[in-house]
Amino acid sequence: MDLKKFESGAVASPPDAPESPSDGYPSAGNPATATPATKPGPYWFYQIDQELRNLIESEGLTPDHTVLDQINTVINAKIAAASTQVPVGGLLQIWDHITGVDEPDNSGTVKYIKLTAGEDGAGEYNEGLLTSESVSGTSPDIDATAVIDYASSPMDGQTVKLINTSRQFIRPGKSGVEQDDQFKSHGGHVSSQSTDAATGSGDTNSVGNNDLGGDETRPRNIGATYYMRIA
Repeated sequence: MDLKKFESGAVASPPDAPESPSDGYPSAGNPATATPATKPGPYWFYQIDQELRNLIESEGLTPDHTVLDQINTVINAKIAAASTQVPVGGLLQIWDHITGVDEPDNSGTVKYIKLTAGEDGAGEYNEGLLTSESVSGTSPDIDATAVIDYASSPMDGQTVKLINTSRQFIRPGKSGVEQDDQFKSHGGHVSSQSTDAATGSGDTNSVGNNDLGGDETRPRNIGATYYMRIA
């Protein structure tokens, strides 16, 4: 909707607010007592227009007098955004490998970034939201970062970890503090000794094993795609 579109008689400049407004409730008036009906005046209509226009534009829409469900669209979008209950800086985990699961909607003012390298090109999820992407190292020791580049975000200019690419685990503790992988310190030794009864000499044999395992230390796990809300 667009309340600036009239049949005729519109002017280029907005009306001034009344200097001495009539405060109260509307009345039909009373001709018998010469009580005039309430006159809204042009500024009253202007207020309504501006409030509704600001609401529509808050979700990135352009008011259009030929579209009559824009307020409904905006309200539904704001309800959906509030229902996620993810604050700015919060992480959202999604199993988007499952058919029917959608990525977070970025069409409105609520914005997410996908914490994956290589998603900032034209038509990709992070287009217009990240810059200065950097990926270094080789699997499993990959470091991947990018800088938030969205002026409406309170996080604009901050560097974030692209953990879908680096595949680092999230662990409760002080936010942002990183730890490299390691085993808890432990030790042990197994040996056997045999002695010749006649000579008193003997041999000591150590028991060991060759390297076992893969290319990283990890618990059993299953992956999910992480997103971060930035606005």
